[in-house]
Amino acid sequence: MLAAFLGAGALMLIALFVIVLFWDTHRLLAIGTMAGVFALAAGAILLQVRARFAAGPRMMAATLAELDKDLAFIKGAPNEQ
Repeated sequence: MLAAFLGAGALMLIALFVIVLFWDTHRLLAIGTMAGVFALAAGAILLQVRARFAAGPRMMAATLAELDKDLAFIKGAPNEQ
């Protein structure tokens, strides 16, 4: 977790460095490029996360299976009074 935080900080500082480096000549191009790079990175990460969730097991699969069995038992149980 700390590595992700420090990595994000490093990326922000690199982006700030590029913007400051081109401030006098092409500031809008530098800002737009950095925004585009971050947007593309966010999109790529989003696609990876969605693919991993789709490929992985269903969330709480064991619990949902138990609830399905319980529901089937309740529906199939005779009325005992």
